[in-house]
Amino acid sequence: MVTTIPFDQTALDYGTQAQISTGVSFGNERSTNLNYNGLVNLNQTVESSSGPDNRTTLTQRQQVLYIRNLPQERRLTISIGEPLTLLSQDVQFSLTGSCLDPKVGDICTYTPGLVTDESSIEPSTRLPTRFEQTSNFGDVVLPETLAAIQAPGFQRGTDVQQIGVDLRIPNIGVLPNFDAANSIEIQREEIFSTIPALGYTTVNQTVQANAREAALARTIRGPVVILDPDQPILNIALAALALVLPERQVVVSATEEPANPAVNLRLFTAANNTRLPLASLTLYHAGAGHATTPSNSAEAPQDEARAHFNSIWLGLSPVTERDLRQTIGLRPLGEREVMLAAGGEGGGREAATLTSIVNSQVFDINVIDNVYTQNYITLYRQEALNQVSVEQTERIRYYPHLSFSGNNTGTYNSFRYYAGTIMGPSIQTYGGLDYQGYTDGGFFYRTGAIGVINPNYDRYSNLWGEVNQKLALSSENSLTVGTGFNWAIDQDTTIGDIEQRGAGSSNVFARARWTSGSVSLGAAQTFGNLLPNSQPTRTVLDTSIRIGDNVALTGFWAPFSNNTSEPVLGVLADVTFRLGRINPNLQFSWANQQFNYGTDPSGNPLTTTSNTFNLSFRMRW
Repeated sequence: MVTTIPFDQTALDYGTQAQISTGVSFGNERSTNLNYNGLVNLNQTVESSSGPDNRTTLTQRQQVLYIRNLPQERRLTISIGEPLTLLSQDVQFSLTGSCLDPKVGDICTYTPGLVTDESSIEPSTRLPTRFEQTSNFGDVVLPETLAAIQAPGFQRGTDVQQIGVDLRIPNIGVLPNFDAANSIEIQREEIFSTIPALGYTTVNQTVQANAREAALARTIRGPVVILDPDQPILNIALAALALVLPERQVVVSATEEPANPAVNLRLFTAANNTRLPLASLTLYHAGAGHATTPSNSAEAPQDEARAHFNSIWLGLSPVTERDLRQTIGLRPLGEREVMLAAGGEGGGREAATLTSIVNSQVFDINVIDNVYTQNYITLYRQEALNQVSVEQTERIRYYPHLSFSGNNTGTYNSFRYYAGTIMGPSIQTYGGLDYQGYTDGGFFYRTGAIGVINPNYDRYSNLWGEVNQKLALSSENSLTVGTGFNWAIDQDTTIGDIEQRGAGSSNVFARARWTSGSVSLGAAQTFGNLLPNSQPTRTVLDTSIRIGDNVALTGFWAPFSNNTSEPVLGVLADVTFRLGRINPNLQFSWANQQFNYGTDPSGNPLTTTSNTFNLSFRMRW
């Protein structure tokens, strides 16, 4: 009656001292991330007692210290660059001559000193937003400055004094780049962030039996701390509260007959059949169940009494907040090429015609003595990309979650019911039930429904059903066929104001699997657009083979898919090393995923390919 107890995403086996799982995920379009999960059983005890009232009690206790990393953020950036030709120009001119007031000086400037502030050029538009003024209209020109500007080419003066207008306009227009029209650049990058969580929990399970029935009480409680300062402060208070919440107790009545040790195994199945929130951290889980003990150990399984188990769960569950941002801009490539350069400089009759207008007052060089002008213009062309970037951010925070779950379990079927509340930014309340079972003839079925108040992309109301039939073809060969559906009734597939097409979870599917000894072949077909908010149509073929007791190989291929992003190929190798009590396990997987972004101007598909690798190692002792 010492059992394995589900705990979060693992199982607590009595007698196991410790277990670790570590690995690394990497790929050509994603970040490299380390994954880890480990726990240590600090203390394990089993106590058995019998009283004069013919009641037998068995108590299993464990104290566990654990650490694991949790997903914190996913940042996806997609950039598509369309080739074009960017046009720019430099406009440079100055006008100096005799000062209007001889008392001021000999030579003055008849333009302000203006220059483009290079740091103010907006990266997305390539337009300047600020100009620096280096001198004023009418400033007296120093002799050193006058000598400097008369050197060949446009000159602004010296470090002491700079005059004239020097404007750089990096974007005066764009032209199609027909030579590179089919060379659209696509960049995709995924960055994942994780955070550690540390926890301590105690596990207490008591089974008490008399001659006619047995009862089971299970309590799991203890604090867990997520090392992220951005988590709700209420999580800390709940972690402390978990230490003092009560332990669940059960009592069966005394009987005159001796206690029956043949406890109904459905009692343990019902306790482990509890619906626990996915990807969550347990702070407190307490429940109790009862089952009638079979009167005859030779009784047929279908005649065994059913067991029921009810529990309450308090913990932390992930809530994902999504944000989508889009930017459009120009990204220059290479150096600017001169298309046209014109201009000149000089004084007297050689001076270019230049008119300065200040406060509606016109200053023509024809009425100014000792004129010296510079007047240059240069046009450039430059290869560039019109780049559209989309950044999707998924930020995960963990919020308090209170859940109630119960079930009634028999040998061949079980009925579950549950309800709960997640206290996230938008409080979500849900309730549901499901029913599943199988027959000796190989028929399996399941159905269920859940309703959610304030649904979002991750938690929503849905209805599902599935049937499968296993056909024995021979002693080693079998064929399993099945069909089913999942209807995501009110799943929210918008991010901000943008609808994400093809991101729904509704689907209708059919599948088949042929098994012969250690070899298995499977096919699955998803039918799109049969239900609202549906997944796209997709076909997947897979195979698996076991090589002895230690090696398993699996692989899949998706020859057809209407989805814009789907895994196309993948393999998994699983190797277990039999070393007695310690049996390390090594897994390596590769998945090839293709992303479709439409077509280029010539109708060619725009796609990228992502290769993702995972290497993991697990061991327990």
